[in-house]
Amino acid sequence: MFGADFQRDADDVGACRLTVAPEDDSEGLARLALLPAPLAAQATYPSEFRLDWCVGEQCFDHSISCAQFQMRLKAYYQEKRRPPLREAFFLATLPPVYQREMLLGCPGMVVLAHLLLAESRLYTHEVNEALELVARAEEMMDIPEVAGVHAEGVKKAWPWNDAMERIDETLLWRHDAGRKSLSTDIVLPHCREDLSWLGNSSLVQFLPARTRVFIYEKCGGDERLLHQLQAVLPANVQLVFTRLDDPADPATGQAARRDECTAYLSHVVMHWEDLAEVTLFLHGDPSDHTPFGLLNLVFRGLTLGTFSQLDFVHLGAPRLVATYNPCQDDIYQRAFGRPSQHRLFTYCCSQFLVSKRRIRARPLGDYVRMLQLVDGTVADQCERIGPSYEKYAGQRLSHCFFLEFMWHVVFGQDDELPSRADDVTLPVSLRLKDNEERPPSIWKSYVTPFIGGHATFEGQGHENWRKHFNMNVDLGRPIQKNFGYVYARVELSVQLPEGYPATAAPIIELKPAGGLSEEALPAELLQSSLEPLVTNTLEECQGMVALFMVAEAVRDWLREHGRMERPVKEEAVSGAVSEKPCRGSGDDDFDVDSEDLDGELIDALLELIHCSSRSVAHVTRFFADLYRSAMLSQLSALVQQICSFNLFPEIQASTAPVLLGSPMNRGAFVGPQVPALKLRELPHSQSKETIATIPSTALKSPCALAWMGRAEIVAA
Repeated sequence: MFGADFQRDADDVGACRLTVAPEDDSEGLARLALLPAPLAAQATYPSEFRLDWCVGEQCFDHSISCAQFQMRLKAYYQEKRRPPLREAFFLATLPPVYQREMLLGCPGMVVLAHLLLAESRLYTHEVNEALELVARAEEMMDIPEVAGVHAEGVKKAWPWNDAMERIDETLLWRHDAGRKSLSTDIVLPHCREDLSWLGNSSLVQFLPARTRVFIYEKCGGDERLLHQLQAVLPANVQLVFTRLDDPADPATGQAARRDECTAYLSHVVMHWEDLAEVTLFLHGDPSDHTPFGLLNLVFRGLTLGTFSQLDFVHLGAPRLVATYNPCQDDIYQRAFGRPSQHRLFTYCCSQFLVSKRRIRARPLGDYVRMLQLVDGTVADQCERIGPSYEKYAGQRLSHCFFLEFMWHVVFGQDDELPSRADDVTLPVSLRLKDNEERPPSIWKSYVTPFIGGHATFEGQGHENWRKHFNMNVDLGRPIQKNFGYVYARVELSVQLPEGYPATAAPIIELKPAGGLSEEALPAELLQSSLEPLVTNTLEECQGMVALFMVAEAVRDWLREHGRMERPVKEEAVSGAVSEKPCRGSGDDDFDVDSEDLDGELIDALLELIHCSSRSVAHVTRFFADLYRSAMLSQLSALVQQICSFNLFPEIQASTAPVLLGSPMNRGAFVGPQVPALKLRELPHSQSKETIATIPSTALKSPCALAWMGRAEIVAA
């Protein structure tokens, strides 16, 4: 297991601290499991893959089904169903050595993931980004392990032709259309929110060339805000400031919050004649309800002109639960002049993109009537029932609250708005599944920039990807080799700069974090040996999951250079009068006379009870002699004697399965279905000499396993 404690600094989303140290049963940072094992038949593939990894004591696993991915791809290409985009991003951003492992297990899944992303990138990136993904897919099909029957299987069993045709059609459409940047208006109701995000390139990567930002001030601010924003925004962005104070409600005479409603509708009414081609209606703090990654995909499509056919997309998250409310139905009737025929299904929080043609599809008079519902002309008639978050009844205008459920209807969508993933009118790049569970921990910091478009596969570099893809790395579980040592711990202070991971490496600083004394691992050793190792590793894996690779390199270095033998503790044994020398206390094995095995055995064990725990190694040798004597029938009695003495209480039964190897395989070695087990001695020399073979039926209890001490049980 990769020993690491991971945490982010609360005030810096681009910073984290990672404490690295080898663990007793080191498995590596991530482990790939194929479930079930491939059948012995040509072109038959495992159905599921599981990638699991540990960060400190917290472990995660992420499974992906090859069969499910295949069915979802077929449904997407042939029935326009939701595309498996997140799975594709996960596959395409794995370290290349893991991509290769999955490719050899299920070629179609990895290859088609790249082709799906190639189509998606044609809407949000330059053409070379898509061509890079296609080149990787074609190169995977040509490697010797896949070329031939497996490649033929991919083309016939997977939607290879559909994917390639879709890419070709989209390329031709981009070329013939002569795309140009769309004029864009951003409408922001403002009430003391910090608007500096508009000029922060790490949050908003760029804005379309013809962009106007309309700030509707609702809380008494002044135009000094404009000067602050002009200092951080590109010169091509035009700022327009309008004061729009919320009037009191005529029914109560008290102030009534009208939130974004008056700003949105006032903008449409006031700028009816000079609307931009596309208008984004956003909050002053949009990231509270819309990820910047989604906003950046939208800005990319607007800049490239590839979203020219897009009329409406709701940008909110999460989905709202559809409800029935008489007041909501009354406002619907007032707003649209007709009763609601269906429940309203939509997203939360009133942020969306609308084209000019869609806004003008409804008469200007409709917007004037809706504005009167929220600007104080019409009194709030909704009765509050039950608990309310308002400071006083009517503090928040209910008319505006219920418009949140029907903005999509205002701008021409059906009452039941489909999810973005299921909306066939949207470009594929916007059809990410809502609230998809994502791989936790540091993997998210790597995948997210790719999903949001900031990190690119082209920037990662084809040669760089190929080099890592072709690396010969053993991804299997290492044999236990750290037993009995104390290891140093090193803290990695990590900064994730703009451009990570595609074009910028993380900035890493090292310092000791305990485990060994400072004398055992001096700072000079870290500086002279470990820091250059980190630098070289970062250079080798730029564009990849660099943080993972650095952590593994540090762990391996500590395993060799930062360890000490664990001190042996002398323990008093319950019932022992005194501690006396044991027979065989030197380096010689116990003598076992096979002619009188029972007597020799019991005498030796009784003598051992009065010895210190240093005798574990001698007991191991004693077992070896016993097994060599082929007196296996005595093992059950021997185990009962050992367990009844409870000689080493620090070895608990609950820890015994560790000796069996993988936690995934606990119990797999015990039982009649396994004909035999092997006992491997693990002295400090790390030799792996097989010293015994025992029938599995003889191991009746965890105590028997724990009593093996420094030994490893493996399948015979």
